Amino acid sequence: PHPNIRPMQYATSLLKFMM
Repeated sequence: PHPNIRPMQYATSLLKFMM
């Protein structure tokens, strides 16, 4: 996994997608 990609960013993206 890339260190630049953080799990929080993925979670936020999911939240935005769900909303």
